[in-house]
Amino acid sequence: MAWKIEVSESSLSISEKVNHSFIKRVAAFALSKTGFKNGTLSIGLVNRREMRKLNKRYRGEDKVTDVISLPLGSDKKNKKIETYWGEVVVCPSVAKKQAHLFKNTFREEIARLIVHGILHIAGYNHKTPYDAKRMFGLTDKIIKKFS
Repeated sequence: MAWKIEVSESSLSISEKVNHSFIKRVAAFALSKTGFKNGTLSIGLVNRREMRKLNKRYRGEDKVTDVISLPLGSDKKNKKIETYWGEVVVCPSVAKKQAHLFKNTFREEIARLIVHGILHIAGYNHKTPYDAKRMFGLTDKIIKKFS
């Protein structure tokens, strides 16, 4: 089995809508770079209110954020078995503001957030300078395909 990527959205304005096939292409390519061969991943697009609730519930921070990774207890050590990885949740309205701030397009920022979330679920982090360089370097490499 290959990757199964599910995309859902909740209460987005027209300007926050993102093409689901673009999201799936970005996610599939990012997943292929993790070394894992198959599984299921959900990607949710939510409004600011919903993202704030999720951030408070899962991270204890009562504020809106750009992306949250919600990994499930799957067997990521065995790269061959099929598994449900979890969900990457993105807030398009935050992505839109960040795109302007970082001088990216909206699509590039959405892609960057999806990749960032997937890499967290795959076990990457940016807690140390070494880890950050590794994670952000791979993110940039993946994003180049979609820029």
